[in-house]
Amino acid sequence: MLRQVKTLLTIAGSDPVGGAGIQADIRVGCSLGLHVVTAVTTLTAQNSKGIMDFYSDPDFLRLQLEAIREDVVPDAVKIGLIGIPSNIKIICRYLDSLPASVPIVVDPILYLSAASLSLLKIEFDSLELRKLYLSELFPRASVLTPNLDELKILTGIDSPNNLALKALNTEAMVVKGGHSKEDKIRDVLVTPGKVEMFTHERINCHNTHGSGCVFSSFLASYLGLGETLEKAFLKTCLTMEKIISKSCHYNLGNSTYGPLNINENYICHDDSI
Repeated sequence: MLRQVKTLLTIAGSDPVGGAGIQADIRVGCSLGLHVVTAVTTLTAQNSKGIMDFYSDPDFLRLQLEAIREDVVPDAVKIGLIGIPSNIKIICRYLDSLPASVPIVVDPILYLSAASLSLLKIEFDSLELRKLYLSELFPRASVLTPNLDELKILTGIDSPNNLALKALNTEAMVVKGGHSKEDKIRDVLVTPGKVEMFTHERINCHNTHGSGCVFSSFLASYLGLGETLEKAFLKTCLTMEKIISKSCHYNLGNSTYGPLNINENYICHDDSI
């Protein structure tokens, strides 16, 4: 009897140095034993120092998603960098073809965290893109994963609470706390009427390129493996803490802002959580 392989679909941008985007998502899914299929929204020319340019082709994104639909029904979907507003409607049409049981994790990327990115911030943070996020994509999501800056941009609210959740027009959100200035990082899960917090010490690590992508990919992967949102959140937080702590003492080429050391030995497999 053939065993059905669990599958993660990542719809995101491509990072040629592999710290973020679909390259990071593939490493995350594989570390948990999932098969990862990909649809590229945006090709970027970037490295740890910044981004030089990007290219999006909505028609080719549609073809990629049609090809995937003919072969695979994913066990979870992670959506990262959209690139341009016209990609959202193509993605939404694909999502509407999936069973309602498939968890959809949306990481609403409005900017990239490396240096010298102001040139492209307008493209990733346009008013049209934000409107389509709120009216089209977010209502189709199972959970959003904004950081504190993105939460403020999208809602005008700088605290992860139920008022912000309602403003985002979605079912649940995990607000990543790494962009705070505090010594302790607080990742917060907000569902209707309930707020859960995971607190851990800030780790002084320069190799955190793609940490937001990796967080949302672990969350989607754990959901695809059948975990509840609460367990997936806790396992993701514990895994990220371990991975960041193990990413401090190496260099990748000339990078001063390297990728995380994603390793299956650092994954949280504790089923008692």
